Amino acid sequence: MLAIVLQACVGTGGGSASLEEPSVVPVTVIAGETITEGSDERIILSTVVAAPATGSTTTQLPWVNRENGDSGSVSIIRETDEGQLVCRNFTVSKQSYDGISQMSGKACRAKTGVVWTLQSLEPGK
Repeated sequence: MLAIVLQACVGTGGGSASLEEPSVVPVTVIAGETITEGSDERIILSTVVAAPATGSTTTQLPWVNRENGDSGSVSIIRETDEGQLVCRNFTVSKQSYDGISQMSGKACRAKTGVVWTLQSLEPGK
């Protein structure tokens, strides 16, 4: 299982903070996986975390990896309440030199926290 953690440093400018508006998203890797600074997974997770916190949205949010040329969009972001976690389920398209693919993923954080973890990112349906 691939796991990436995002620590969101959030702010709205007027001295108040909001988990829905991350402005800086440094990444720490867990579970023994080494994820490089410019990985597709990191960019995709940053895109999911930066999306507005709503119950469901089908807005397509573009992502681009400038290091390897991969690109695509994140869509169908559904935020769900899963006990002690807030999770976002999403689909992502990816265009690379290997072709076009569709993936589905899930990212979660503790309700009282700002650390997002990529729970899964697998070939989609």
